[in-house]
Amino acid sequence: MFGHLTYKQPVTKTGADRDFNRFVRGIDEKCFGRRYRERGKHITFARGVEYQIRGVLHNHVLLGLTGDLSPFDIIRLWERIGSLVEIDGV
Repeated sequence: MFGHLTYKQPVTKTGADRDFNRFVRGIDEKCFGRRYRERGKHITFARGVEYQIRGVLHNHVLLGLTGDLSPFDIIRLWERIGSLVEIDGV
């Protein structure tokens, strides 16, 4: 899946990194359960970060090994952490 994850309000790079890590952890837990680390399971991802013209950080993500998660599940996870999201199921 490919997605754009952004914020309504400005966030620092450190804050964006923290939020993205929480987002990935949430997907891992949904896919593999709370003990995913002990099982050696983890989704794969690629992430690019840039500033939008309005000065707010914006993430481009490519997610793999997400199992049966739908784009809607992933959208709900980001909306709890960030705010705006667009996911394309690929």
